Amino acid sequence: MKFRLFCKYFLIGSLISLPKGIGDFHKTDASAQIKQTVQKDMSSIDTRINFKAKELCDTYIGLVLQGQTNIKNGRGSHKNSVLREFPGANTRWYCIYGQYVQLNRALNELGDTLCLIPFEARHSCPEFRKQMKQKYSGSEYTGVLYNGKMFKSDTDFNRAMNAFLKHNHITNDSPKSARDSAIARFKRNNFKATDLHPGAIIIVQHNNSSSNTHAIMYLGRGRVKDNQFIPDDSGAFIYAGYNNESVGDIFKTYNTNHMFVADIYNIARADYTKEFNKLIGMKHDDLFRFVYDMPSDVCWATPTNQQLEKLATEKYFNKAVNIPAPIMRMDVASFPILPMNLFGMKQR
Repeated sequence: MKFRLFCKYFLIGSLISLPKGIGDFHKTDASAQIKQTVQKDMSSIDTRINFKAKELCDTYIGLVLQGQTNIKNGRGSHKNSVLREFPGANTRWYCIYGQYVQLNRALNELGDTLCLIPFEARHSCPEFRKQMKQKYSGSEYTGVLYNGKMFKSDTDFNRAMNAFLKHNHITNDSPKSARDSAIARFKRNNFKATDLHPGAIIIVQHNNSSSNTHAIMYLGRGRVKDNQFIPDDSGAFIYAGYNNESVGDIFKTYNTNHMFVADIYNIARADYTKEFNKLIGMKHDDLFRFVYDMPSDVCWATPTNQQLEKLATEKYFNKAVNIPAPIMRMDVASFPILPMNLFGMKQR
């Protein structure tokens, strides 16, 4: 009994002797750890989001190319090779299904919970086009989808646009509003290949048939040697596609007059931005749970909201970051804490 009383009053005395500001997360050694964790430059969230989107696309491209190799070099029949790579696929037509699976694998590999391609869009190119147009129709998604004719260079694009303006009697003396309106109409059905980012999914006409479409992925500028993609900033616009596991020059292989493009990099940027803003806008207790995977009421003291925002930012962009442990209450320190699913999204 004396020992229990001693522990009780010892703990009370410890609390009293703590420096002022315990509510600001025990500003001693723990404070130094926090400062060390958040010292990185946080001035450009856009730069970090851009890097995160590029990392996703690079991972996605790697999986697509590896998937092609796995199918080509698979044991047994082509059908069995396809099913090993894409369980549940239609082994005759799996071009968009393969892109859907590999993109989700890339998201899972990076620990992301986003769903960039609707589940319903995975089995056919027409459904993919329909679902993507519905999902990304908001103003925050401007520039993520392209439709119509794809031009090889800025020069070709500008020449065609000037011809369109001339045909519509738009000159340099025309009112700015009229000129802007005409340019917007032209851009609705015309775009430049140079605007696309590697990892974009393109729906093309297969065998020049408007009723027979095919999904490919834009790998970037480069060349093809021994059926392998070799990056080259001044090279051709190279694609990779499933069904025949091919790699080639988009402009030499397909009719580029009627295309639909979902730029995965731009889509990821928009959705990462929304997800991050939602995170930073959370209440203190929810933010604490995201950072520490536990409720705040099991701790003696918690960081300020500003500190939590910085820690949450670091954790969001670097899942391997070392977050200093909070100060647990003695009466709950041994209780198991279940991790939090931040956005409550269904697991794929």
